[in-house]
Parts: sequence; C-alpha cells; structure tokens
Amino acid sequence: TATTTPHAFTDESFEAFLAERQHEPSWLTDIRKTAWSHFRSSSWPARNHEEWIRTDIRAFKLERYRAPLGLRKDAALPEHARGGMLCPGVALGGRVTAVDSAVVDGHLHDHWSAKGVVFGDFDEVLSAHADRIKPYLFQRLNPHYDRFAALQAAFFAGGPVLIVPRGVTVTEPLHVLAAISDEGIDLSHTLMILEDGAEATVLCE
Repeated sequence: TATTTPHAFTDESFEAFLAERQHEPSWLTDIRKTAWSHFRSSSWPARNHEEWIRTDIRAFKLERYRAPLGLRKDAALPEHARGGMLCPGVALGGRVTAVDSAVVDGHLHDHWSAKGVVFGDFDEVLSAHADRIKPYLFQRLNPHYDRFAALQAAFFAGGPVLIVPRGVTVTEPLHVLAAISDEGIDLSHTLMILEDGAEATVLCE
C-alpha cells in the first residue's frame, strides 16, 4: 500500500515533521509542541492590531505553502539565487547556504574553527553543541508572540548557527544565503551567540 507524506500545516504533517526529527533533544521537541498548540489555538493578526495596521494579510493563504518535510540536502540552488552566493570580491571566513529550509552547503575556515568558532547547519551544530544552544534558543524571539511566531517555532528547519567564544574577533565576514524555489518555503532559524567581547560580521541574503 502506497503512503503519501502530508505537506499542509496540519496535525498530521506536524507529527510527520517530528518523526523526521527524532534526533532532536526532548527539550526542543517540547518547545515545538507547545508552539504548535499555541498556533492551533490562536488567530492571524487583525487589521486593527497596532503592528498590522499598514499590512493587509487577507490575501495570505497558508495552504498554498508546504510544510518543510522530506528536506533534501542535495537540492539545487535556484538560478535567481546563484549571483549572490560567491560574494564577488569579498574574502569570506565561512558560509551557510540553504534551499527551501534545507542547508545544502556549509563551510568555516580552519583558522576560525581552531579559535573555537562554530558556524554551520542548525541540525549539525545542535548534535554537537545542544548544551550551548539551549540557553539562547528563542530568547530573543518569543514563540508565543503571535501566530506567525508560533508557526515558525513549531516547524523551523535548518538555518545557520554561529557561536563565537569569549574575546574572539572574526575579522572575515560570514555569509548566509537562504534561497526559495518557486513552490518552496523558508522556515529556517538563525541563531547567533557572541560571548563577552566577541565580534563577528554576518552577511545575510
């Protein structure tokens, strides 16, 4: 019997998403579940909300988009995004490139990793540095702020994590490129942790 993977943002797709991410620690799964519950019980912002008076989201239809399931690490970079990938003329210390929420390429020069700098795909950094990520994840972004924030916290996938140790200055810029295909969606999450006295420049496209 053939089975299909749900792609709408439903309870079924959320459970399928969690099943794909069984490598994540239980504390992160709990954050996702709480955020999904908040999403399901809340409404989209109304036009009379102060922050949304100048933004009309009546044409926004979530069902037009696909939940980030079955992410492909080998997805091709869309043609329209290839121009910015190399940052012509800029000597980069590292880069992270994502397509439709999936990180497809990442690199950090050895001389920065030798100084303790961590820069890469959220999933890979999480597996090695979960204890360093946990105190900071969603500390600047409240996952219960509104329905959009709750959806992002529940379904976020991929994205870059940067950790710069105390007193280290990364003198070469780091580059982040998030590309979206014609039918894709970007629900990546960016987390940058700079310890006391640390400095870094990150170019985001």
